[in-house]
Amino acid sequence: MDMPNNNSAFNHHLGDNQLTTTNAALATAEQAATLQEELNLIKGSRVWRLRTAIHKLLVSEPSMPAFTAPVVQASTSEEAAKPALDTLDQYVTTLPTEQNAFDLFKGEWTSDVPAADVVSGHAALFNDGRIPWFLNQIGDCTGYRALELGPLEGGHTHMLEKSAVNNVVAVEANQRAFLKCLIVQNTLQMRKAHFLLGDFQEYLSTAAPASFEITIASGVLYHMRDPARLIKNLCRVSTKAILLWTHYYDAELIAQNPEVVTSKFGESVTSVVDGVEIESTEFLYQTSLEWSGFCGGSKVSAQWLRRQDIVKLFENYGWKLQAVANDDKQHSHGPAFTGCFVKA
Repeated sequence: MDMPNNNSAFNHHLGDNQLTTTNAALATAEQAATLQEELNLIKGSRVWRLRTAIHKLLVSEPSMPAFTAPVVQASTSEEAAKPALDTLDQYVTTLPTEQNAFDLFKGEWTSDVPAADVVSGHAALFNDGRIPWFLNQIGDCTGYRALELGPLEGGHTHMLEKSAVNNVVAVEANQRAFLKCLIVQNTLQMRKAHFLLGDFQEYLSTAAPASFEITIASGVLYHMRDPARLIKNLCRVSTKAILLWTHYYDAELIAQNPEVVTSKFGESVTSVVDGVEIESTEFLYQTSLEWSGFCGGSKVSAQWLRRQDIVKLFENYGWKLQAVANDDKQHSHGPAFTGCFVKA
C-alpha cells in the first residue's frame, strides 16, 4: 500500500480548500512548497483514492470532511437496569377478568356495555331505539349483508348481531375505538361481526357496487370533510335501505339554541356535486381534540350539510327518504335527524 511518509499531513489536510487556507497562513514560500509536495504524495496514495471514492458516494460536496467519532454517553447502573419504555408495566398481574380489558381505556368509554360486572360508559348505545325502528322499516332482513360505518364501541353492531342479518362488516378509523370494539366483541361473544380498521371512505370507494343490502351510517356524515362523497358511495354499495342519523346545519336553529357552541362553525360555501347545488359549513372540533376518548373525524374540522341538501343528494343517486324517526331541532350539539332511505 502506498502510504505517505507524513501521517500528520494525511490526517489534517484532506482537501484543496483546507490546503489553500493553510498556505495563506504560511510564513514563507518554501513552507508552502513543502506542504504541496506532501499533498501530492497523499493524493497519489491508494488510501486517498479510496476515501475520495467513498466520500463521493455519501455526499455531493467536492471536499472530504473530517471523520467524527460518535460520542457515547455513559449511563448509571440504575439507568442501565431500568427496562426500556417501562416494559414490565405492560403486564397485568391480577386475576384475569373482563374488566381488565375495559380498564385499558378507563375513563374513555361512552357506551353502557351490557356485560355482567363490567364498568364502562353511560350512553345506551347497546339499546338504541333507532336500530329496531330501522329494521322495522325494512321488514324481514334474513340473510342480509349489513355494513356499519363508525361502530365506535360496537353498540349498534351488537344489536344487528342479534337480528336476522347474516353478517355485519363494521369499519372504524379511530384506533382506540377499534380496539374497544374488539374488547366488546370478545366479551359479548359476537360471531356475525367483522371489524375493520381504516378509513371507510376509502373502503367504500373500492367496494363493489351492491355489496350490502343495508347500511348503518349513524353519527358519521357530519364528521366528513367531503360528506357528499360519502352519500354517493353509500348509495352505490347499498341495495335495500340506509339508516342515517346525522347533525345538519341550519343557521337559524343554531343561533336560537344557547347550548350550541356557535364559535365552532366557520364559513359556508356553495358548490355543485353531480349537478346538485349544495351548501356546506365548516365545523371546528377545537378543544374536543384534547380528549383521549375523542371519536370525531380524522381532521381538525368537518363539513356540515343542510338537511334539504342531504335529501337532494340521495334523490340524485336514485334513493328517497321513506321515513323520519325524529328531527331534533334543539339537540345540544346542533339540529339532527334520523332517516330511513330506500331505493326509489
